[in-house]
Amino acid sequence: MHTGFWGCGAFGGNRVLMTMLQVIAAEMAGIAHLFFHIGDPTGEKALASSHSVLCELPWGHLALPKSGLVERITPLEYEWESGDGN
Repeated sequence: MHTGFWGCGAFGGNRVLMTMLQVIAAEMAGIAHLFFHIGDPTGEKALASSHSVLCELPWGHLALPKSGLVERITPLEYEWESGDGN
């Protein structure tokens, strides 16, 4: 499945949070291969940060429960970013 930073350009969404949510959704849907289009070096940084956070969360990255996700991500306090005007 191909994806990218949906909502993170004109709408200013948080790239790290968006990446985490898409990875979690893909795992829950049983997607075997996720191709994340990053666009530029800042995208690579966001992808690496997201991966790091997912691996550090107490529930792990490969065996995600289907409940409690909001409660585990909310304390990380990700903020909405500014739109890029495109």
